[in-house]
Parts: sequence; structure tokens; C-alpha cells
Amino acid sequence: MVIALAVAAAPAFAKCQLQKFDEIPVTMRGPRPVIAAKVNGVEGHFLVDTGAFFSFLHPAAVKRFGLSLSPAPWGMSVNGLTGQVAVKVTRVKTFALLQPDFHNVDFLVDVDAADNGIDGIVGQNLLGFSDIEYDLGGGAIRVFKSVGCQNAELAYWAQGQSVSMLSIDPASPQADRIRGEASVNGARIHAIFDTGSPYSYLTLHGAGRAGLARTDPAVTSGGLVAGAGGRFVDSWIGPVKSFELGGEKVENTRLRFAGFDMDDADLNLGDDFFLSHRIFVARSQNRMYFTYNGGPVFNLQHTGQASAPAPSIAGGSPAPIIDVPTDAAGYARRAAAFAARREFEAAIADDTQAIQLEPQDATHFFDRGVARLQNHQPIIAMEDFGQALKLKPDMSGAMMMRGELRLVSHDDAGAKADFDAAIRVDPSLSVRVAETYARAGRYDTADAAFSDWLTTHPKDPATPGVLAARCRSRAFWGQKLDGALADCDQALRAAPHISEVLASRGLVKLRLSQLDPAIADFDAAIQLQPKASWALYGRGVAELRKGEKDKGQDDIAAATAITPGLAERAAKIGLAP
Repeated sequence: MVIALAVAAAPAFAKCQLQKFDEIPVTMRGPRPVIAAKVNGVEGHFLVDTGAFFSFLHPAAVKRFGLSLSPAPWGMSVNGLTGQVAVKVTRVKTFALLQPDFHNVDFLVDVDAADNGIDGIVGQNLLGFSDIEYDLGGGAIRVFKSVGCQNAELAYWAQGQSVSMLSIDPASPQADRIRGEASVNGARIHAIFDTGSPYSYLTLHGAGRAGLARTDPAVTSGGLVAGAGGRFVDSWIGPVKSFELGGEKVENTRLRFAGFDMDDADLNLGDDFFLSHRIFVARSQNRMYFTYNGGPVFNLQHTGQASAPAPSIAGGSPAPIIDVPTDAAGYARRAAAFAARREFEAAIADDTQAIQLEPQDATHFFDRGVARLQNHQPIIAMEDFGQALKLKPDMSGAMMMRGELRLVSHDDAGAKADFDAAIRVDPSLSVRVAETYARAGRYDTADAAFSDWLTTHPKDPATPGVLAARCRSRAFWGQKLDGALADCDQALRAAPHISEVLASRGLVKLRLSQLDPAIADFDAAIQLQPKASWALYGRGVAELRKGEKDKGQDDIAAATAITPGLAERAAKIGLAP
């Protein structure tokens, strides 16, 4: 496809020729963009990560593709946001992603990476030096070659709509990330564009420049976030009066900030920004063009956090949809993008179209079931999961979703049957099963599942997180408290400054009547997350038991104001004042 743009270039009579030479279908898995590619003829699935300087394979994928490992070059180190990444190198003879295929491609291998359902990451060494359109909302990445377009506006789809334009740093082997300048609350801040991150966030330094502080009464918890390096850090969500980028202005929104810093930027714009915009990265011009798709610009989701409404965007009415899918795969990809943007009605409609075109494909029923469940339609979601399993009896994801619905419906036998079947297909799901039982208050069953996983995965990178989850479950259960204390201690050695784990350890110590050590842990948790309701409540109980009536009542009042019903839940598990 060649698009002639009616923008004069030098010389004046020449016109810009924008040639699309390849298109990569993209499917959103939750908030993450995933593409298919072949490694030496074997299909794999890869996260598109514009924030990664190089492409990676996971250890399990190296084994599946029959590749060999070599040591990384002497002196090479890879630093992630939360720690150093230990790497080796493997070489792929043929990597089929674009036309023509890539040959003799080196991939880094994160030797400690957990199996997370993808085979690796496609980074900037493969995609970072071309003109590329990121249309995640439309389920595609498109690669272009431009001729005579030095002064042309390359947002070819805009059809008269207002287009934002941002100058970006030139690409080079030393500076390969997409970086430009933004403004947050009037502070000029360098931003990177990172499809490897499911959401956007400011660093602590950037938050300080923008006037955001975790102690601000309007700031709430943003949950835990993880970066390359394997560790989790706390995050917070605070009010932002204005966010400006390339002429687009977002007013009166909220933005996450997280407990780490970056060397070259203070703002990371992730998949939420990409999903709410259609973006053309013009490396040939050192510019980026984008238009607003609609919906929230920033993903504020985490457990217990309400979704933010679409902000008011000055000069940014949503772009019209001009690329209508023509097959089931296209509808499914667009449905996944709608679901990632939490536009569930639109996702359900597109999944239904995909089902009509391919009624024997179990994945379409599963995807619609997930969208219906997120749209608060559990009964018909259950029907979709059942139909998916009729078509594909070994679909572990459908087993898990149906099992979780059965557990909520008090069908314990049915839930157990689904969970057991899912784990037989995919043993890694045992942790999710344990977490599901813990959320349902079935702590004895959860404990057995956590313990089974830890026994069979003694050196897994996910071990600290599973230990933290078992510690918290035991703290609520009130059983195996010495083991719970050891679990939290070990988890905190791996990540010392996590509010939730400190609060869990505080609850364990409270159960053990170690009141002053419990208060110390609660203090540390509250310093990180001033609105950590369990930490506030636990500290209040400990203070009351020490006879500090006013302090205790104030903390419990603060906790229950943040989380209504917390006192009743605490009483149910034996943690009343």
C-alpha cells in the first residue's frame, strides 16, 4: 500500500510517498500487546516492548525452540527498573516477524525470568529504527517506508482531525528508546513511550517535580508494580491538574507514581497511553504523531481501585474508527483492545461477531466470557466458559474462570474439579488457585496449595511473592504463625520495602502478641502507603491492647473510613480490638 500525502516536500512539486511494507497483528492480553512470530519455523508469542533496548527470550522458550545458550559478552550488565538482570545469549537462525525474515539474530536470555505465558520480548533492536504505526486499539502494528516526507504530517488516518506532534530523540545504538518532552502540572519532564509497561507512571523524582507526594490526603494506593529486575515496588495515584504532550492537554486527571527512578526520564507512558491513542513514530523525521482514540488515557486499575472516568482532553476529540475488521481474527483483536480499555460492551459485541464467523473456535467464547464477567454478567459468562470447554476440553483458562465462579456460588465440589483439571493441564496455575481460595477465606485449602507449589518450585523467581502470599493468608487464618513469620521475613529479604508484606508481618506479630514489633511493622507499612487500611487497623488494635486508647481508636477510625466493612471482616477472622 502506498499513500500519497498532500503535503509539499522539497522540492515544492514533490509529494510524500508513505509505503506500508508490513503489518503485524497484535492481540492484547489484558493490558499487554502480544504478537506471533516464528523461531526457526516454530511459532512463538512475544510481548512488543518499545522500552526494551534489546530482544529477549525466556529460558523455557529457549528449551522449547531447541536453542543453545552462550555467556553474555564480558563486562555486559543489564539493569532493570528494580534490579540487575542476569543474562545469557542465544542465536536464532531465522526469526520470522517482518518481510524479509531476520537471520542470525541474537537474543538475550533472562535466566531468572518466570514462565508468564509468552516466549520473549521484541525490543528496539528489531523495531526501533523504522517508521512504525502503533495502532493497538485496532489490533495492529504497521511498518512504513517514507520517501520525500521530510516536512509531511504522517498521521495518514486522521482525515482532517487535529493531530498532535512531538519531537523525539534521534535513534542510535546508544539512545534507542522513544523519548520526548511532556509537562505535568507545568513541570517539564522527559517521557519515554513503553509498550512493555501496562500502565503509565511518574518516577519518584518526577512526582516530586510535579508536586505529588504520597502523604497528600488526595493520594491513594496504586498497588504493587514490577519492572525488569524482578522486584516489586509500591505505587501511588494522585491528582494531576494538567498533563500536556505534543499539543494535547489532559485536564483534571489522576496519574500513578512508583517507587523507582530512571536514568533518562521521569515519566513512563505505557500501554494505557498507547491504547487511548493511535501513534505514528516517524524515526525518519525524529517526530511522533498521535490522535486520541477515546477512553481513559491512564490506567488506574489495581485491586480495590476504582476506574477513572475519561478525562477532559483539550483539542482531542476521539478519532473515527475507519478500519473495520473483515474476519474473525480482526474482530477478536479489536475486542481484546476494547477489553484492555475496559470498554466491555464494545468488546462483547466484537467477540460476538468473531463467534458468528468462527463458531467452532473456543477462544472467542472464552474471551467473550471474560468480557462479560468484567461487565458484571457472571451467569452468561459461565455459559461462555462452558461452551469454550465443550469445544476445547483442555482449555485451562476456562477451567479456572468457571472454577472461580463456582467457588463464589458455593459449588465447592465443582470448583475443586475445575481447579484440579486446570492444574493437571498447567501446573503453574496452582498459585492462582491458592490465591483464589485465600480471597474466599478458605485459608486451609489455600495454604495446602501454596505449600505444594513452594515444594515443587524451590528456586523459582516467583518464590518471594508466593511466600508473601502464604504469609498473608496465614496471618488472616491465624494458624501456622511461626511459619508465616518466616515466610514474610524471607519475602522481605528479597524486597525490603513493600507495604503489603510489612503489614502482613505486622498482623502475624499481632497474632503472636508481639505488640511493639507489630506496631513497628505497621509504622513502616504506613510510611510507604499512608492509606494502607489493614496496617492502620492492625496498629489500632495493637495500640488498644497496649492501653493507648486514643491512638488506637483514631487508627481504627481512619482504617474503616478508607475501607468500609473492614471492622466486620477483622472480627470474622478474630482480629477485633
